[in-house]
Amino acid sequence: MDKTQSCCNSVILVYFVRQHNRDNFNRLVDAIYHTRNSQLRIWRMFLDLDPQAAMRVLLHQDDIIATFKERDVVQVSQCYSSSDQRR
Repeated sequence: MDKTQSCCNSVILVYFVRQHNRDNFNRLVDAIYHTRNSQLRIWRMFLDLDPQAAMRVLLHQDDIIATFKERDVVQVSQCYSSSDQRR
């Protein structure tokens, strides 16, 4: 095998490796996109069923009240105990 043929083989190999990497990247992006959309649909169902419980989980807070104000707007307020209100 001469240098010209070796160089040609290297160029072809680089082309196929790049194509393979591009295909893998596109599959990965597609999988992330579909996974994220599934997660968002699940959160939306959770919000529709019980906005207060969903917001407590999302915000890691037990002392909040959450209600829908519009279709896509959730009002979140903090609860205060009677001892907190006296201060």
